Amino acid sequence: MRREQRKSVRRLLNGLTALFLSATLVVIGLTAALLTGALPPPAAFAPRTLAPLRALALPTLTPSDTPTQTLTPSLTSSWTATPSLTLSPSATLTPSQTASATLTPTPTHTPSLTLTPSSTATPTPSATITETPSPTPTPTLTATATPTFTPTAAFPFMPLQTRFTRFEGRTDCDFQGISGTVLGLQGERLSARVGIQAQVTGNNFAQRIPIESDSVYGWLIQVGTRPRRATYRVQLLSREDVILSPAVSIQFDGKCERNLAQVDFSQIRPF
Repeated sequence: MRREQRKSVRRLLNGLTALFLSATLVVIGLTAALLTGALPPPAAFAPRTLAPLRALALPTLTPSDTPTQTLTPSLTSSWTATPSLTLSPSATLTPSQTASATLTPTPTHTPSLTLTPSSTATPTPSATITETPSPTPTPTLTATATPTFTPTAAFPFMPLQTRFTRFEGRTDCDFQGISGTVLGLQGERLSARVGIQAQVTGNNFAQRIPIESDSVYGWLIQVGTRPRRATYRVQLLSREDVILSPAVSIQFDGKCERNLAQVDFSQIRPF
């Protein structure tokens, strides 16, 4: 009887030992996955959420006066008609009659009548019409000049072309990150004293550092311990969380030769 009780206790102890051993192996596996980045951390251990960003106020356009047009037509018409009519009739009638009678033993009667009517009528109508049209009316257009308005750019910094290279300083493929420089109005490299910060955000990732924090790249943020396909966003901000540039999307292809993305920004106006 005692032997059977001892066997039962021994079996119970062996089962408990196997259960604790399995739980220990599971804990060790989860810890290793979290440390290597194969398993994302729980929500309780996720990076802190950044404060909401305040967008930079855009300039307000001031409406300008609408150009006015003044049309002043001028029309002058001149019509001059000068009729001239000259009528000069002329009629001349000269009758002439001569009668002569001589009574002789042989009477001779010689009547003589000469009638010469002469009538001359020379009407000369003359009408002269002279028309002098005035020139075509010329409209006068007066336009009021509208002042030119040049809108201000929304952001004082704009991104330049993004370049992918291999991270210098490590020969093996155990790095992935984003770097860049910030240039001023004269093309000079700005320092951290201006108060500009570079921010990188992604899937369960968010980090912000001041510019010129790295002597080689200007600023450098590591986003992984090995190259993998992933997408991140890069943006410049001030100390007061004012957005200074548009967001740039960075897409890694998971290759060692392209494990470093360099995003440079150039200043286009004062801020």
